[in-house]
Parts: sequence; structure tokens; C-alpha cells
Amino acid sequence: EFSEEDALASMEEEPELPSSETADIEPISGEDEELSFDDQDLPEFNEEDVLASMNEGASESPKVEAETSRPAIQADNDHDALFEVFAQQNGF
Repeated sequence: EFSEEDALASMEEEPELPSSETADIEPISGEDEELSFDDQDLPEFNEEDVLASMNEGASESPKVEAETSRPAIQADNDHDALFEVFAQQNGF
């Protein structure tokens, strides 16, 4: 376990950075500000929308999978046909 006391003790043990390394560091403005999403224009959605979009993706995936597997099957068939021709010519 790591406690707050351990964290503070380890910070005290670390040496401070030389001023040449800290001179380029600029403080972050609004560091103490709390992040609020109330001011943001975020899209609204509900559980039904999420479920509908998940179902749409699921219904599309078999089509995509079938379309991508056809060339692979055709390539396998072409390879097999070429091998048969080669085997016949070379007496395999």
C-alpha cells in the first residue's frame, strides 16, 4: 500500500531542480479552476440511441465480413487451381 504520508516523505527526499531547468516552465493558467461540463455544448443522447447505434453496427458487420472474405476464398481457390496445374505438369 502507498499512503499519503509515504508520498509526502518521498517528495521531501527528492532534490529540487536547478533554477536553469525550472526557468522555462510556465505555470498553467486556471490551474485551480474546476472543470465544468455545464458550459459545454455537448450532444444529448439517451440509452435507446446508444443501443440502436450498437445494433446498427452489429447488423453491418456480417455484410462487411462476407465481402472481405470472398476475395480470400477466391484467392485460395485460385491457388489450389494453380497448384493442380503445376502438379499435373510436373508429375506430382
